[in-house]
Amino acid sequence: MPHKTIWEEDGILWEYSGITTVEEVAQANTEFYRDRRSDHCKYQIFNGLGSEEITGTESEIRMLAAIDFGASRSIRNLKVALVVKPTMEEPTEHYMKTLKEMGSPWECRIFNSMEEARKWTNPD
Repeated sequence: MPHKTIWEEDGILWEYSGITTVEEVAQANTEFYRDRRSDHCKYQIFNGLGSEEITGTESEIRMLAAIDFGASRSIRNLKVALVVKPTMEEPTEHYMKTLKEMGSPWECRIFNSMEEARKWTNPD
């Protein structure tokens, strides 16, 4: 399903709805990395609360993590807030685990509300 991209002063917010595929998330990431504003972002917020489910294979999730790991070499200090329903935490946890195993310096956390994610990404 389509997603909405919202650039904010210090980061980016993606809002997803319907059935969200890992391929769609990868496409959104590609758009993010091609934009010069990404160089100065402090956070990414993936809001999947409007999604029914996240679909993708383990291989697709590993590929997404590998692309993000590559990006983490130039965008060093980034917080990634993954806002999902409890039923969607498995693929999200797999992504986080894979990214960490690759050695990414990014901080990633799962949240069940946008309010919690906002407090973490914008502590001021």
